[in-house]
Amino acid sequence: MGNEKAETRKRKYKSTIQDSGIMGSEKTVTRKQEYKSTIQVHPKEVPNTTEDEPENADPKRRKSKSKWTASSYSKVTIPEAEMWLNFRLTLRGIPVKKMLEGKSVLLGQRLISKAKKQVYRGLVNYLKAGGYPTEADPDFKEANINDLVAFVTYPIISLFNDETARQLHISREKEIASLDSTTSGMEEFVVMDYICLGQTKYVLIIEAKRVSLGGARKQCFLSMKDMRDQNGGGIVYGFITNGDSWRMISFDGKFTMSEKIELMFDTMDEDKGRWMADYSILVDCFNFALSNGANDLVEEEEEEEEEAARCHSKGLHK
Repeated sequence: MGNEKAETRKRKYKSTIQDSGIMGSEKTVTRKQEYKSTIQVHPKEVPNTTEDEPENADPKRRKSKSKWTASSYSKVTIPEAEMWLNFRLTLRGIPVKKMLEGKSVLLGQRLISKAKKQVYRGLVNYLKAGGYPTEADPDFKEANINDLVAFVTYPIISLFNDETARQLHISREKEIASLDSTTSGMEEFVVMDYICLGQTKYVLIIEAKRVSLGGARKQCFLSMKDMRDQNGGGIVYGFITNGDSWRMISFDGKFTMSEKIELMFDTMDEDKGRWMADYSILVDCFNFALSNGANDLVEEEEEEEEEAARCHSKGLHK
């Protein structure tokens, strides 16, 4: 079934490329019109604009306010975020295994074991080259955390693209914005599913912070809300991390967050068996998120297209 779905998705992608000369431009115009209309409907919702500033106002003050007009996730305060989300950010985590219930995964045990071994080798190489990630190390910066995120995610995404019908791509420094342009932000790691030419869906986001995991949670929640809105519904996932400690988050209209997930320990290079047994569950979390993020929407669209094709075929045979 996986290979058949992959072939179907590839044929649809090729056919879309052939038709893109007309359909692509029509979709682009439509999306631009929709985007403009949303801005016109909500012009007063963008806080702190400079429209009422006097002409002789301090240029530095005007410049700072113009930046705030974009409503960057990092600039939004926690009370403001809670107001926009209609939700308190002090969310209690649930057991990780409970987060992984109720849905199927696309990578089976053999492939996920392969992914775990690749992740383990990458993390061990990192420890040997850069040392254990800790704030006590003055040379430990956010760039180091981003390296760890890459070691964890790249092997899994690569396997998904080789073995499943999903066409995943991880974007670095990807801008996400709300439908009404009140919030936006540049996010370091965003995973998207390329359905066909000109059509993508947000799957998950990873928010990496060396300090202030409260700030990471705020930015992650805001971006997930906007991602789901851009998708048109369904479920999206997020992860927040300071390098060795992670949390998994899901959003389907309601936020759910896991308890802390520990990824590393000091002597893991000497005890592969312990890491595989007790610390590799984060790989299972990514398997779950990459299997299900935005996938319900894709399956619904494919079922609708198949139903339309069957109805068309019946009409031709009458």
